[in-house]
Amino acid sequence: MTNGKRGSSGIGISTTRCRTEKKTCFIVSNNSEVSCTARKIVFSVIPHKMIFSVIPHVVFNYEGKVTEFPDYDFGISFLYPFKVPESQLHKPWFNFHPAPLPECGGRNVAYHAIMNGMSSFGGTIHYMNEEFDRGPIIETKRFAIGEGDTAGDLVMKSHAVLLELLRKYLPFMLNGPLPKAIEQSDTTYHTAEKLDDYIELNESQEKRIRALTVSPVFSAKVRIGDRDYKIVPCEELR
Repeated sequence: MTNGKRGSSGIGISTTRCRTEKKTCFIVSNNSEVSCTARKIVFSVIPHKMIFSVIPHVVFNYEGKVTEFPDYDFGISFLYPFKVPESQLHKPWFNFHPAPLPECGGRNVAYHAIMNGMSSFGGTIHYMNEEFDRGPIIETKRFAIGEGDTAGDLVMKSHAVLLELLRKYLPFMLNGPLPKAIEQSDTTYHTAEKLDDYIELNESQEKRIRALTVSPVFSAKVRIGDRDYKIVPCEELR
């Protein structure tokens, strides 16, 4: 059963309930493409790997932040941008964080990974507590950051890692035993902030860009790693 509505916030939130004879999980997520894939994984994994009969029920909620929680046994937060209320944390909650913990918690994590010169990135599944991204770690799966990788590349790769972790741990969440975890220490947390997306150039670089720009016929370029970037006036992108 599916129903949906869009709120003025424009934020898409999906809530998924998967009921077996044993447990009910409540999944909160955003409405991104990767979250849609996660929902498909939930319904593909359960019929083949669960011992008990399954009656999946999906509810699409576009109101934004979930304020009413149903009766459930455990919860999953998959790229959900809001904090699960502390009143719900007496039940097991699993968070899928799109970066390696404990070294990369918080927001804008791919940006910080590149700016801080990290050699690897990844994704993490951990139990949730009252603090963002600081609960006991079940598994962190990492991959090497390529020389030319952008923040967008890291985000896409980390989402693929999260889907792998979901496939791996969902059967244990539903049928047990619950995964073991290690407490975090010295978590690095990046608070939400507006990023300055302007890059300062010296006078010589500014002149060269202007001299090479004949819009829309010819544009200045810059090579980073194995990738070329075209520099074009912003008005051409509108």
